[in-house]
Amino acid sequence: MENRPSSSLKAPTFFYGYIIVLVSMMVMTLTFGVNYSFGVFFTPLRAEFGWTKTVTSVAYAVLTFLAGFIGIFAGRLTDRFSAKMVSIAGGCFLGMGCILLSRSNAA
Repeated sequence: MENRPSSSLKAPTFFYGYIIVLVSMMVMTLTFGVNYSFGVFFTPLRAEFGWTKTVTSVAYAVLTFLAGFIGIFAGRLTDRFSAKMVSIAGGCFLGMGCILLSRSNAA
């Protein structure tokens, strides 16, 4: 006799892929929101720290360059470990960066 699954087993009623998509969407929204909201804070940052336009713009340019450069290594780490582990580490670094940025008081 063949080992067939019993017809009495029911398929799950809820597809957990929807939760994964929802959580991924929230993480991407937060990540891109933090990254691309710099323009909103450009003038307040200049006023608060007394920075010139050049210094303030270079700060964002360095951020953008490093994000692209680190993406190469993040892709390799994702291949080696898993997307879950790299995402968790990236989220921790993002949170730590936001906390440290809130504590800065000088250029």
